[in-house]
Amino acid sequence: EGAFTIVSDQGVGLTGEGYPVLYGNSYIQTVTWDESGKPQAAGFITYSQSSDPANPHYSDFTRAYAARQWQAFPFTAAEIRAQKISETTLRQ
Repeated sequence: EGAFTIVSDQGVGLTGEGYPVLYGNSYIQTVTWDESGKPQAAGFITYSQSSDPANPHYSDFTRAYAARQWQAFPFTAAEIRAQKISETTLRQ
Protein backbone atom coordinates (compact mmCIF):
# COMPACT_ATOMS: atom_id res chain seq x y z
CA GLU A 1 0.00 0.00 0.00
CA GLY A 2 1.18 3.48 -0.73
CA ALA A 3 0.60 6.56 -2.79
CA PHE A 4 2.67 9.30 -4.38
CA THR A 5 1.10 12.66 -3.60
CA ILE A 6 2.23 16.23 -4.11
CA VAL A 7 0.47 18.92 -2.09
CA SER A 8 1.77 22.40 -1.31
CA ASP A 9 0.63 25.14 1.02
CA GLN A 10 3.48 27.39 -0.24
CA GLY A 11 4.70 27.84 3.32
CA VAL A 12 1.42 29.32 4.61
CA GLY A 13 1.06 26.63 7.27
CA LEU A 14 -1.92 25.69 9.42
CA THR A 15 -4.71 28.27 9.67
CA GLY A 16 -7.97 28.27 11.65
CA GLU A 17 -9.61 26.58 8.63
CA GLY A 18 -6.88 23.97 8.10
CA TYR A 19 -4.06 23.89 5.56
CA PRO A 20 -4.75 26.04 2.48
CA VAL A 21 -3.68 23.69 -0.31
CA LEU A 22 -2.65 25.80 -3.28
CA TYR A 23 -1.81 22.97 -5.64
CA GLY A 24 -1.46 19.21 -5.71
CA ASN A 25 -2.82 16.07 -7.37
CA SER A 26 -6.09 16.57 -9.20
CA TYR A 27 -6.57 13.23 -10.96
CA ILE A 28 -5.35 9.89 -9.66
CA GLN A 29 -5.93 6.50 -11.29
CA THR A 30 -4.71 3.00 -10.62
CA VAL A 31 -5.12 -0.14 -12.70
CA THR A 32 -4.33 -3.65 -11.54
CA TRP A 33 -5.50 -7.13 -12.53
CA ASP A 34 -7.55 -9.71 -10.67
CA GLU A 35 -6.71 -13.43 -10.49
CA SER A 36 -8.33 -14.08 -13.88
CA GLY A 37 -6.36 -11.30 -15.58
CA LYS A 38 -9.29 -8.84 -15.79
CA PRO A 39 -8.26 -5.19 -15.28
CA GLN A 40 -9.52 -3.45 -12.14
CA ALA A 41 -9.42 0.35 -12.49
CA ALA A 42 -10.17 2.97 -9.82
CA GLY A 43 -9.39 6.61 -9.17
CA PHE A 44 -10.35 10.10 -8.10
CA ILE A 45 -10.95 13.62 -9.24
CA THR A 46 -9.60 14.95 -5.95
CA TYR A 47 -11.05 18.45 -6.23
CA SER A 48 -14.69 17.25 -6.45
CA GLN A 49 -17.17 17.96 -9.20
CA SER A 50 -18.32 21.51 -8.44
CA SER A 51 -16.68 24.76 -7.38
CA ASP A 52 -20.00 26.06 -6.00
CA PRO A 53 -20.18 25.62 -2.19
CA ALA A 54 -24.00 25.36 -2.40
CA ASN A 55 -23.80 22.39 -4.79
CA PRO A 56 -24.01 18.89 -3.21
CA HIS A 57 -21.00 17.87 -5.34
CA TYR A 58 -18.81 20.68 -3.94
CA SER A 59 -16.80 18.37 -1.69
CA ASP A 60 -18.02 14.87 -2.61
CA PHE A 61 -14.85 13.52 -4.21
CA THR A 62 -12.59 15.45 -1.83
CA ARG A 63 -14.24 13.72 1.14
CA ALA A 64 -14.07 10.32 -0.61
CA TYR A 65 -10.37 10.92 -1.37
CA ALA A 66 -9.68 11.74 2.29
CA ALA A 67 -11.52 8.54 3.33
CA ARG A 68 -9.67 6.44 0.70
CA GLN A 69 -12.98 5.54 -0.96
CA TRP A 70 -11.71 4.93 -4.47
CA GLN A 71 -14.25 5.17 -7.29
CA ALA A 72 -14.37 2.03 -9.45
CA PHE A 73 -13.97 2.90 -13.14
CA PRO A 74 -15.49 0.87 -15.96
CA PHE A 75 -12.70 -0.71 -18.00
CA THR A 76 -14.12 -3.28 -20.39
CA ALA A 77 -16.41 -2.34 -23.29
CA ALA A 78 -19.36 -4.00 -21.48
CA GLU A 79 -18.68 -2.06 -18.25
CA ILE A 80 -18.44 1.21 -20.17
CA ARG A 81 -21.73 0.55 -22.01
CA ALA A 82 -23.46 -0.35 -18.72
CA GLN A 83 -22.36 2.89 -17.02
CA LYS A 84 -22.71 5.28 -19.97
CA ILE A 85 -24.66 8.39 -19.03
CA SER A 86 -24.69 10.15 -22.38
CA GLU A 87 -22.90 10.37 -25.71
CA THR A 88 -21.99 13.39 -27.82
CA THR A 89 -20.76 13.23 -31.39
CA LEU A 90 -18.69 16.18 -32.62
CA ARG A 91 -18.47 16.99 -36.29
CA GLN A 92 -16.38 19.57 -38.03
